[in-house]
Amino acid sequence: MKQRMLGISVWFCLLALAGAPALAAPTANNLQPAAAPDLLIKIRHVDQLLDLVDDLSQDFVKPSTAKPSAMLRGMLQGTDWIDPGRLIVIGVDLQTPKPRAVVLIPYQRPNDNFKNAFRAVASGQAYLLPLPPAPGAVVPPGFQTALRRASTAGAANALTFEVAAARLLDKKSNQIRAMLDQKLKSPRLPAGELAIPPAETAAMLSQMVDTLKQLKTFSIGIDLDKTRLQVRFEARALPGTELDRLFRKPGGTLLLNHYHPPQPMTFHSGNYDIARMMRLFTRLFGRVYQRIGVDIAGFAKIAEHMTGEAAGGISYTSDPVSFEMISVLKDARGAQKFLTSEYIPWMIAYGRQMTAILEKQTGEKVPPVVTQTPATKVDGHTVFGFRFKAPLTPPVNGASRPGMSPAFIDYQVRITTAGRMLLMAPDDQRIAQLIRIAGTSKPEPAQPPLMHADFDTSQYLTLVSRQMTHSADSPLPPLPKTGKMQFNMDVKTGTAVSSFAIAVNDIKNMTAYTQNLKHRKTFKGAPQHPPQTTAKQSARPERAAVKHKPRVQTPEMRARKWFEKGAICAAYGNHKGALRYFNKALALSPKSSALHFERGICYGELGDFDRAVAAIDRAIALRPDRALYYYGRGRVYLLAGNRDRALEDFKRAASGGNPDARAYLAQTAVASAGK
Repeated sequence: MKQRMLGISVWFCLLALAGAPALAAPTANNLQPAAAPDLLIKIRHVDQLLDLVDDLSQDFVKPSTAKPSAMLRGMLQGTDWIDPGRLIVIGVDLQTPKPRAVVLIPYQRPNDNFKNAFRAVASGQAYLLPLPPAPGAVVPPGFQTALRRASTAGAANALTFEVAAARLLDKKSNQIRAMLDQKLKSPRLPAGELAIPPAETAAMLSQMVDTLKQLKTFSIGIDLDKTRLQVRFEARALPGTELDRLFRKPGGTLLLNHYHPPQPMTFHSGNYDIARMMRLFTRLFGRVYQRIGVDIAGFAKIAEHMTGEAAGGISYTSDPVSFEMISVLKDARGAQKFLTSEYIPWMIAYGRQMTAILEKQTGEKVPPVVTQTPATKVDGHTVFGFRFKAPLTPPVNGASRPGMSPAFIDYQVRITTAGRMLLMAPDDQRIAQLIRIAGTSKPEPAQPPLMHADFDTSQYLTLVSRQMTHSADSPLPPLPKTGKMQFNMDVKTGTAVSSFAIAVNDIKNMTAYTQNLKHRKTFKGAPQHPPQTTAKQSARPERAAVKHKPRVQTPEMRARKWFEKGAICAAYGNHKGALRYFNKALALSPKSSALHFERGICYGELGDFDRAVAAIDRAIALRPDRALYYYGRGRVYLLAGNRDRALEDFKRAASGGNPDARAYLAQTAVASAGK
């Protein structure tokens, strides 16, 4: 995955030597780049980089296939003549109508074959040539100076893309404004129920452009060796701008340095102006969130009470999900009042908004996303409780694929305050521990980075597998052992820097695992996605005349629509509503084993066990190889009190590889042994 990204980046940068079609073919008269490049692409130690791309691509190319770097090495006439102490630099002038570029390749000894092949100009122990190569082209002195300066300045990353953001946006401002004006004149809304009207879209984009014009430069750096990939982002603001003020660390002391959450995914942030950041975020993206019913402005108001320092952790492997967090507030005296009069009401309102979105998607009543649970007393603190149930990925025009109920997060949260700290934990026992941590915390000097997070990569795979829990085509492969991705973010003197790093072996494991899931067989008879028209097909005249005709809803498409609505209803406990939708889907796709199975599960949840068994029997008759179907029927038998029939089905499901059946049988065996 990341190996391919790096390989593509290197090819993008260097294959231009062969003549990239996107670049204008310059002549002696038309190559007049700007005094300084709009975009700089810097490549360090190109020979090592190509060796690494070849090494990492072994898992993705056939043994008989040539190495990815073979053609490029041939074009360069080898790489041993290139000076490893300086950078290869490509400067791009993004002028209208087509961009123009110049590459500088420093050499430690001349290479006449390369020079003659591309008509390169030797200047200052380096070759200069336009892209694509052209005879007689002249590179202005100012452009040459910028390239030489970049080549000798060095770079922390193997590959760096640096954009002169403010200058480029100034250059393109008229073009951007014309595009936005055209958007304002559009009489039609974009497709989608939650689409933003053109006028609002144009206003939002205009504000984003104005904000980005505050950036002097923005760069992306990629560094890779045989064990680790790191991607680094850097944004440098123009002095005196709003972003310049935002990219400054308040400093001071921290209270949570010694708090170490036990979950596999953890995060910590120091003091920063979270209120200013949220105001900017709301101004840029508030329209989007308002359109879908989320009160992001309300959270911005909540942020006014916070110092920015927070730490916590989350685990998706537990059921329900385990989540905890400590946030530091500005005022200890008003902490409890803030919790009861502002924070909790905002959270309840947010739950109502999300519930309304789901009801709009399904056309049915669904249980609340946020439910308040009884309050308790822990060590003299009033602790408020909430239960959250929300889709893992919020649904937009359907939440799931055929034969797959939408995965959702279900977790309990207990909330209280202790001094200046707002505490959240999954249960009162952990709340008591957080209260003790809050009571013993002492101020310590802030240390970089401003923000840090450890993300267990196996947790990502857990989320993927949870999405596949109800697919039942074959047993889920076991999760591979992985390490952690590390995220860092810091600000200083008007510059914001963020990075993430991950082990190369983890990338390979994650790629292999997700590919394994991706290639699982789909359900026979289940409603499928309609075939997609390729770009090549859409370009044909006969297709061009068709694309403006009203789209015909096939029975499969209509069945999919009803299935998705039913799946959302079932996930939120509205089994009667789900049955109505599943029945409509089955009328259109009667041979879908997945639909019969889902209908049987709904009957089981409603206590109609005879119909439940009959529906799942039909699913099994259509697809007797589905281990999940036997497990589902076993669950129905168990609910009906027929333990013997349930165990028969669990054993058959376990022999087919169903992990839930295996876990149940193992627990039953342990319980029996303990008696």
